[in-house]
Amino acid sequence: MPRISIGRDSLPLVIVFSLFIVALLIFAGFFGPYLPLHDPYAQNLMRSLEMPSSKHWFGTDQFGRDQFSRIVAGARFTLLIGVGAVGFGLLVGALFGLLAGYFGRWIDAIFSRVIDVMLAFPAVILALAVVAVAGPGLGSLILAVGIRSIPVFGRLSRGQTLALREQEFVQSARAIGCSSGRILLRHIFPNLAQSLMIVGTLQLATAILIGATLTFLGVGMSPEIPEWGSMLNAGRPFMLQHPQLVLVPGFTLMLVMTALNLVGDYLRDRFDPRLRIGYH
Repeated sequence: MPRISIGRDSLPLVIVFSLFIVALLIFAGFFGPYLPLHDPYAQNLMRSLEMPSSKHWFGTDQFGRDQFSRIVAGARFTLLIGVGAVGFGLLVGALFGLLAGYFGRWIDAIFSRVIDVMLAFPAVILALAVVAVAGPGLGSLILAVGIRSIPVFGRLSRGQTLALREQEFVQSARAIGCSSGRILLRHIFPNLAQSLMIVGTLQLATAILIGATLTFLGVGMSPEIPEWGSMLNAGRPFMLQHPQLVLVPGFTLMLVMTALNLVGDYLRDRFDPRLRIGYH
């Protein structure tokens, strides 16, 4: 596999390309509103359904809105949904997983049963139920997607905490009188951070996909907001005559998800001592 050397390390070319795509997503999310592009919300029915041109790189939609500007604007909502959902799931899942793994007994029993119930529901069905209860809006969409990621981080932190609490450095800290809170924050959690970061990268792609699925179904956010899933839904009736309305947001979503999954897989193979093969 082609590689690019960075200092003493070398990265596969596909990982470099994936990092570039992720960097583009972050750049568009933070600086997109300041770029000299067309207004992604401005309608011009006289120029509706135009093919790609030098004026409109990706063409226009049925309302004459510039597709390229809407793709760039959609990066911000994609980042908000993905990072917000993963951050919420990480915070709640890791916290309760730590408590369940360290204290065990009835706390662990209740936590395990709740996780089993959450995993029994398909991701999209659970998210739809949360949006139905919380109401439409970006916040409820982030909450809906984030709840689905709680079991992933919860089971990971619980399992590793169960193993770490028996290690000698934890036993020593307990023997010298350290409180449970200090042991969890200063001795156990730092040993979980790397694994949580790697899983978080992989979960980011899943969160983006679930968020796009919900907006494609027309729930969570207003249709005029340029989120990639809602753009796919809006272009669906015109896909035979104007396939770019579906291909552009669909390919963008696929490219971002593939890049995030490849980066997450590389981080897992690179830093997990049990998986010292692969990209090395």
